[in-house]
Amino acid sequence: MYKIPTKFFNFLWFFIKKQPIGFIIITLTSLVNAISSTVWPYVTGNLVDAFVDYSGSMEGAFEALKKPIIVAFCFWIVIEILSRIRGFSLSAVMPKFQAAIRLSAFKYVSQHSHAYFVSNYVGGIANRISDLPRGAQMVVDVLITIFIPVLVAIIISCSFFFSVNPYLCLVLSTWLGLHLLILFFMCKKAASLSRTQSEARTYLQGKIVDTISNHLNVRLFTHHKHEEEKINEISEDEKDKLKATLHYVEIIKLVLGVMGIFWMVVLFSTTFKFWSSGIISIGEVVLVINSTLNLMTQMGVAAEEMTYLIREIGVCQQALRIFQDPVTVTDVPNATKLKVKNGTIKFESVNFRYRHNENMFYDQSLTIHGGQKVGLVGFSGSGKTTFANLILRLYEIDSGKITIDDQDITQVTAKSLRKNISFIPQDPILFHRTVIDNIKYGNIRATDEEVIEAAKKAGCHEFILGLDEGYNTTVGERGTKLSGGQRQRIAIARAILKDAPIVIMDEATSALDSVTERQIRESLKYLMEGKTTLIIAHRLSTLLHVDRILVFDRGQILEDGSHNELLSHKGHYSLLWSLQHDGLLPDMNKKTE
Repeated sequence: MYKIPTKFFNFLWFFIKKQPIGFIIITLTSLVNAISSTVWPYVTGNLVDAFVDYSGSMEGAFEALKKPIIVAFCFWIVIEILSRIRGFSLSAVMPKFQAAIRLSAFKYVSQHSHAYFVSNYVGGIANRISDLPRGAQMVVDVLITIFIPVLVAIIISCSFFFSVNPYLCLVLSTWLGLHLLILFFMCKKAASLSRTQSEARTYLQGKIVDTISNHLNVRLFTHHKHEEEKINEISEDEKDKLKATLHYVEIIKLVLGVMGIFWMVVLFSTTFKFWSSGIISIGEVVLVINSTLNLMTQMGVAAEEMTYLIREIGVCQQALRIFQDPVTVTDVPNATKLKVKNGTIKFESVNFRYRHNENMFYDQSLTIHGGQKVGLVGFSGSGKTTFANLILRLYEIDSGKITIDDQDITQVTAKSLRKNISFIPQDPILFHRTVIDNIKYGNIRATDEEVIEAAKKAGCHEFILGLDEGYNTTVGERGTKLSGGQRQRIAIARAILKDAPIVIMDEATSALDSVTERQIRESLKYLMEGKTTLIIAHRLSTLLHVDRILVFDRGQILEDGSHNELLSHKGHYSLLWSLQHDGLLPDMNKKTE
């Protein structure tokens, strides 16, 4: 994927270049519109002088004055036409501009490792993806349609003032120069305040989403008041930072407003003095007054928009951090596609640890032969799920090598790696879509008949038919409209439809009742037939017929063998079996590691 600039204005230019013609039209119409409105005082000034200088009869007045009147009328029409062209151009260009930024942000975030999403609030990430295109459009819109035209208007007004009297041009230039200088330096602090406020708002958004996502826990533990207090505390912090930002912006506008009034008084008094001395005409007085008022109006609009502009720049700079966080799990240049024939998995001197933690795996070497059914057991935190996650390359190992059929998984594309592995988690999360869409996620090109066949093999066809709309029933956010067992069976159907040569199951039947578990055991046998299968087991009884069992403890594989072999060794596995068999350890791992 192309590299996205992380400097704000470079970032804007990167996406502006994607629609050059559209943005050129918007810029030109905005500039011509500004020029037309700035020239208007010059036209009215000439019209006034034409009336003052005319000394003929009333009958000939129209003929003598029609030229300046027609020019004034044409200017009004041009301004109206250009405004409409600019409006329609904005309506065509800006939605594409926003969509391009949003899609790029989504694509970049989607490349992040599993660790990134574990460490960050999903609500905060989504908030940044949403803020960035909206804020970028606001900034570009204001810059092109307001601030750049204001600068052009300043230049034109200064040239008109110079043609009237150089001293008047000096007064105007001094005022505008100080105005822009103060604006530049004060806006730096305002942008910094806005960034801080935006960070607080993103954090607040993440906390709100986290609380709502865990609404059941809040209800069950009756901690509504506690959550309200936490949200209120964070909200108060965000409110104070927003207040500080807006307050400072108002101070900027106050300073500029007071200075503008002072210089306008100086400019008008000087203009009337020159007129009373006969240095300038009454039409030129009208030109100076109208030009000054026109500039004051435009700069007043710019000052009002500045409040939003500064805030949106801060929001965008904060949101741009999603592009500044490096993607830690990436495909190497010229990565090949993984080709699985046997499904042999090898760990060769693998070292891995989570950030700032002790080693989870140290110099771990192991071979799982193609087609083997291997159970992974151990207490929570022993490394079973981490072992599976490293095969899926959800995390990068620190050193060593993991291969599948002698192909280093870091040298193949992540897409091809995961395409060859079906993973069934302990607590599957479904999309807020229909049942058929969720099952078809295993193979998007599958026919409805193939989906139904997979559902039958997973033992979920009957209960799906009993839903309100059958396979077209929407399952709710994260699948909350279904029971845990129903979600698990849909996940199994999805894996069956994917038909990958390697299968990893994180206790795929743990959420099922005993009757349902027996019903789908044959389906799991069908799913595992001829495939390399890793089963993370919480119930040791489910591993009686696997080829071998790996016993984990603190990231080390203590024992390796069949059920009977491990029992005869009287080691760690034998202890686990005895505890669970005697009812002292009914379920070793209720949580996924």
